[in-house]
Parts: sequence; C-alpha cells; structure tokens
Amino acid sequence: MYDECNGYRDRFMDLTGTVVDRGIQHLDVFMNSCKRYNFMRENIYKSKTLVSLSLYNVELKNPEFVVSLPCLKIMHLCNVCYGEDGPLDVEKLISGCPVLEDLKLVRLFNILSQDVLLFLRVSSQTMESLRLYFAIDNTGGTDFSVEINAPRLKYMTCYESLFDRIMVKNLSSLFTIDINTKYNVVYGSLLAPEYLRNRDIISDFLTGISSVRHMTICYSTLKV
Repeated sequence: MYDECNGYRDRFMDLTGTVVDRGIQHLDVFMNSCKRYNFMRENIYKSKTLVSLSLYNVELKNPEFVVSLPCLKIMHLCNVCYGEDGPLDVEKLISGCPVLEDLKLVRLFNILSQDVLLFLRVSSQTMESLRLYFAIDNTGGTDFSVEINAPRLKYMTCYESLFDRIMVKNLSSLFTIDINTKYNVVYGSLLAPEYLRNRDIISDFLTGISSVRHMTICYSTLKV
C-alpha cells in the first residue's frame, strides 16, 4: 500500500485495519511523510495471520494490552513515529512475536520534536537477522544505547555514528556483523579522562561478538 490517497488518509488507514481483520499475511504500508494522522489502527498488534509487516512513515501508538502476533516472522519499522504517549515500546512489541526471525529498525522518532528513542532493548529467542539504522544529524548531546540478547542471531548490522553503548549477550550463533559507530567518541580522544569508560564499553562489545565469522567495520569505527 502506498500513500496516494489525495487527502483521504484516514480512510486509507481504516482500510489497512480492515485487511488486517480479514486475515492478511503480508502487509507493506508506505506513507510519504510521518504525520499524526498516519497512525496505524491498534488491531495491528493482535493479528493472528500476519507473517511479514513493513511500515514506513506511520505512527504506532503504544498498546495498552498484551501484543500477540503469533505468526509474524518479518518486521521492518522504518521512520516509525510515536506520539504523546511516549516512545514506542519495542521490547513489548518483540515479546509478542514468538517466531520473529528478521527485524529491521530505522530511526524511531517523535513526530513533534524528532527526538530519537534513547534506549532500545532487543531480546528474542528466535531472531536470526537484526538491522539497526539510527543515523541522525543531531542528538542534542544525549546518549543512545542498545542492548541485544538473541542466541540464534546470525546476521547483524548496526549503523549509527552516535551509539553511546552497544551491549550484547548470548550471540554465540553470530556469523556476520556490519558495524558503523563512533561510540560517541571524538577521534583521537579515547585516552582522554572523559572517555575512559568508553574503552571498557568497546572492549565488552568486541568480547561479546568474538565468535563471529565475518566482520565488516567502517572506517570511522576503525579509527576509534
């Protein structure tokens, strides 16, 4: 589905809710820009048939109930907005996907202030592929951290020059990783007193992925 509704976006989003109720298996929604009226109906969190879900430039409200997506294997959330109820509870969303295999998250932000989600926890017993793209122009000096616990994870991409910390657990199955982050460190300053903590963070991360077979490191990460 593509945003070509000539002003009838509410009707368009109602239609997406209808196809979910009718048992659709694959849903791909692309909107031109992320605005408040682009919000998905909350029945999206209760689909018993969805196998793949791809959302671009839509608003997801935090569910006040338990998420249940028993068949969902692929979830791609790109430029997904959140409103006044606060950042999207990604951990709650993932916990409702017991067979999730492929997760892609691209810049989750607030539709009013453009604030980026500052802490992300990804925990899954079934996930095999994880791609995180949180590249932004300005964080306002606020750190962003991610924690990953996925024992079956094979493929991982982290693209964000301003990650403060990447914590990993149980990544013994990791086969390939592509890493692009500066860990919020100014090049050449890692030995400065204010960056001593970052040395331990980087060391812990490398130890956590030590079983990986193939690694791609961008130039900016290599300099740090």
